[in-house]
Amino acid sequence: MLEFDGEGIVSKELAYSLDPSGAHHSFQVRLPYIKGVVHEIDLKDLFLRLKVPRIKDIWGVDHDVNDVQMILTKSMFKGFGWMAENGMTWAQYLERCRKYNHALYISGTDKADRKATTELNYQFLNTLALTKEEFRPNDLPLGWDQSPESNPRHWLTKTTEGAYYDYCANAETRLSYFLKDLNNDELEIADRRRLRAELLRKNPLFLEESIFTKELSDNAESIRSKYAAGKLLVAGDTRYLSDDLIRLLAYIVKTSVGEGKAYQTLTAEALHGNEIYAPCPTYEEQPYYTLLRSPHIARNEEAFVYPMTTVGTIRRKYLSHLYYVLMVDSRSLIPERLGGAEPGWKEKLDPFSMERVKAIIYAYYLVAARICYRCKLES
Repeated sequence: MLEFDGEGIVSKELAYSLDPSGAHHSFQVRLPYIKGVVHEIDLKDLFLRLKVPRIKDIWGVDHDVNDVQMILTKSMFKGFGWMAENGMTWAQYLERCRKYNHALYISGTDKADRKATTELNYQFLNTLALTKEEFRPNDLPLGWDQSPESNPRHWLTKTTEGAYYDYCANAETRLSYFLKDLNNDELEIADRRRLRAELLRKNPLFLEESIFTKELSDNAESIRSKYAAGKLLVAGDTRYLSDDLIRLLAYIVKTSVGEGKAYQTLTAEALHGNEIYAPCPTYEEQPYYTLLRSPHIARNEEAFVYPMTTVGTIRRKYLSHLYYVLMVDSRSLIPERLGGAEPGWKEKLDPFSMERVKAIIYAYYLVAARICYRCKLES
């Protein structure tokens, strides 16, 4: 399995030109014979800090770091072998792209609308050795007159029941559900949802109008119907699975200027073993997590991991904005445990509401990009 398979880097400047709103930082890209996922990093500032003026490409050509807008790995460039055999250069490739009016195509991005819960794959329930008390204690009421979150215990259906209660009876949550659209950069100023949010901001009493109550009621009914079918909510989110980008940067520095101070600075912050780096979670962080692949077919398609205990200054400054990315050490057994999972899948990070299982990570294969997973977490 190749490291950084289908994974690259896009500069801060080019990322902004692709998305002027600044809401997206990871992009699934396409060009002739090129596909994969690129993540935004402020390359100019990083290399200036590391005192690396130039980097070398796969053909051995040096490039001024101020001119670098995107870094692709060999696995992303499906035509490299054929070009090398026929003596073609990257400049000739770009010349043909211009001749035939090819353009950089964005087939997908990270999701700016972040949620603190995600749907638990019902297949995973078949792999858990749950007791009745862990699934749902017998002494719990069949209906709630206060939020399930007020109960200090943890059980599997608690998050789902809490979400249902919030849509039905939690006045603060019902209002914030609409008000969040005021800060949604993907909505136009005249968008209907933004206008409705502005109305509620001026007068929250309008929340009792049918246009609002019907949407809340429909959302609650959707949760109830899925609950009946075994589709439960758990705390967590969806992310792209990625190799450790610090190690990718270290490799670029090593092949360009050697194993000097810049290289050593980067490698000192690398992930090791079962460590993960998943910045900006919208849920309560947990000491341990479980990575699961979705569809979760076999019991062995999971890995027990934990977040980094110490996040270095380089990682914090240049990677902490990648809220849709989960980084793992590709030298570990994590990809192999997930059935050969490669970077470029999508994952869900889900902290379960159970004493024994606090968070789960799902992974499903994306044909479009070979570097994305779905994840959930477990403690």
